[in-house]
Parts: sequence; structure tokens; C-alpha cells
Amino acid sequence: MLHDTIAVANCILEIAATHDQFPTPMKLQKLVYFTHGWHLGLGQGALCDEEVEAWQWGPVFPSLYQAGKMWGSEPIRHLLAARRGMRTPRIKPKEDRFAPVLAARIWEVYGNMTASQLSRMTHQKGTPWREVRGNPQRGGIIPNDLIRAYFMAKASGDDPA
Repeated sequence: MLHDTIAVANCILEIAATHDQFPTPMKLQKLVYFTHGWHLGLGQGALCDEEVEAWQWGPVFPSLYQAGKMWGSEPIRHLLAARRGMRTPRIKPKEDRFAPVLAARIWEVYGNMTASQLSRMTHQKGTPWREVRGNPQRGGIIPNDLIRAYFMAKASGDDPA
């Protein structure tokens, strides 16, 4: 099931808050990317409703960048709205039971890492970000097929990075 990218981010923010932790915008970007990637890699299809772009510091969802940029490099302490003055999107567990469970698992695995550590992980050889950044003909978009293949390989133990 496709979700608003901000709803996925808010799911992670809610999980982080239960651990009394608040990710920075950059860390949240990477956590949403890993959640989206693992969702694809585990055969569940795309999770976020927008394309991932290969920016300098790693994969970025543009709507999440816009929603979180006011925080700068400070921790995000509130749920995000889709746009200023708009609703606060959320994943409804009754509609999708898998995504919140996956987001919780992503937090368990990656939540204690810094934004820089997560960014470095996305920059490793063989990662979708590296493939796109190294090939200007791709246009800066990281295709879901590339993300899916990478995370499927990780899930099967045939980790390319």
C-alpha cells in the first residue's frame, strides 16, 4: 500500500518519541529511505508515494525535505504536516499493519546510528544512490526497481555492499 512520504516519516517520529529520541531531518530522510527500501526488498511493493532523488548527502524524498527543512540540523520534536497549515498525515494501522511493524524494526536496527553514519551507508559501493550519482544519464531519480534489487539482495544475504 502506498503512503504519503510524510505519513511514513511521522510513523518513524512516533516510534522514536517512545524511546525519547528525536531524529534530525537528515537522519529521518535515511530512516524513511531504509523503510521504503526494505518494504520493496521484502516484496511488499513501494511504500512511499514519491520518487527518491539522489542528492549530495544520500537519498532524499523531496516532500520530506520541504516538511523538515525548518528544523535545520536540530532534532524534529513534532509530527510533520504535508505543507504548512495542512493536515498531519499518518499511517492507519487498521489499513496497513505491515508498514508500522517494519518502521519499528527499522528503528531497532538503525535508530541508534547518526545521520552521518546512515548517509555513509547509502554511499557505499553498489548502493542505488551510488549507481545513480555515478551515472548522470539517470537524471538524479533512484528508481524503485534499483532500490528493490538492492534490498532484495540484502534480504537474501547476497549483500552487494
